[in-house]
Amino acid sequence: MSTELFAITNTSLNGKDSFNEWEKIIENLNELKNDNSKINKWNFEIEPELDIYPFNVSFYSSNNSQPTLYENICVIKTIYKYNLIYQNYTLDWFVNFRNELHQIIKILGGTEVIFLAYGAPNRLSHYLENMAWENVSYEEIKTLLIQEFGQQITNYADLNLSKLDYKNIKEFFLDDFSDLNF
Repeated sequence: MSTELFAITNTSLNGKDSFNEWEKIIENLNELKNDNSKINKWNFEIEPELDIYPFNVSFYSSNNSQPTLYENICVIKTIYKYNLIYQNYTLDWFVNFRNELHQIIKILGGTEVIFLAYGAPNRLSHYLENMAWENVSYEEIKTLLIQEFGQQITNYADLNLSKLDYKNIKEFFLDDFSDLNF
């Protein structure tokens, strides 16, 4: 079983969002260039509130990151596996991934991400499945993560792949992108 890399960020639907605002987000996303200097064609899809599923707006393209805005949080699906943040942080393409992710969340109004694992029986998956996808706010999840795991890790070099146990992840990573040069 592979463990997917997701991120949550401190932005959300603002209650005043409309089709025109989502179109403006699409325009801004379409101006982004990926690491091959190709422009991606972005679209969005609205999912109305249904029984147990909260209202959300998903943005998608051939990009590496697909954000979904909920009323209280933004969840970002990536094409990568969770161990990526433990072993590839020094590679140029990982820096490009972070640059791209940072640009996307800035367009959406966010400033930082917390990486979560999905697809293995671990506590980080719990925060994604039972909280983020259920529209619990980013700040509330961040507070609960700090209560459970202690202070977040913010330096990729502090992550130790040899100690990563998917069934018992004991830390969480917050990226505020402060080391990127813009």
